[in-house]
This record gives sequence, structure tokens and C-alpha cells, in this order.
Amino acid sequence: MLLLFLNRLGDFLSGLGAVGLGIALLLLGDPLLAATSGLLHALSKFGSTFHTPGTQFPVWPAAWPDPFRSAVLASRLPAILAAAVALGWALQEVWSGGSFALLAMPLGIPRQISTC
Repeated sequence: MLLLFLNRLGDFLSGLGAVGLGIALLLLGDPLLAATSGLLHALSKFGSTFHTPGTQFPVWPAAWPDPFRSAVLASRLPAILAAAVALGWALQEVWSGGSFALLAMPLGIPRQISTC
């Protein structure tokens, strides 16, 4: 019982961290990544918090893995894809004679953070 409580508490706290991630991505000017990575991760973590393990989800086949745990994994894909695309653009610049410093920060000069 204690282990289940700690697991759910961990999922809840991770969900709060995912909300923070989504807000940070939104403030950095990346609403698409905020919606796909931050929101999907937060919703799946909160779903894991309140979903009882072993109970059947109505439209989810029993042979498939837990839908909320699967959504946590799926929420990582947009961020991995965005990093790979940014790194690909930076590698093109480096191979064209640019500085290797571009690999450290492939997105270029940081954008101003909006406080409004």
C-alpha cells in the first residue's frame, strides 16, 4: 500500500514538473513543443496518478500496455525530434565551415522571454 502511494505521489509530482516544462517552453516561444511535449507528459502523468493499475481502460485492449504509461513515452518523441532537427541544421553549418560552437547551441541566439 505504501509503495502504491509513493508511486502515485511520484507521478503527481512529475506531472507538476511537466506543467512547469510546458510553461517554460511556452515562455521560450515554442508553443507547439509546449503543447505536444509538456501537455501530453503532464496529462499522462496525472492519468497515471489517478488510474488504478490493473483496471481495464474502456477503449484500450487488455493486451496493450497501460495507456498513460505509453503516453509518457510518446510525449518524449516531439522533443527528441526537435533536438535532432536543430542538431541537423547546426551540423550543416559546421560542415560548411561554421564554428563548432553552433553544436553547443543549435538554436542560435536565445530569444527574449516574454513576461506579459
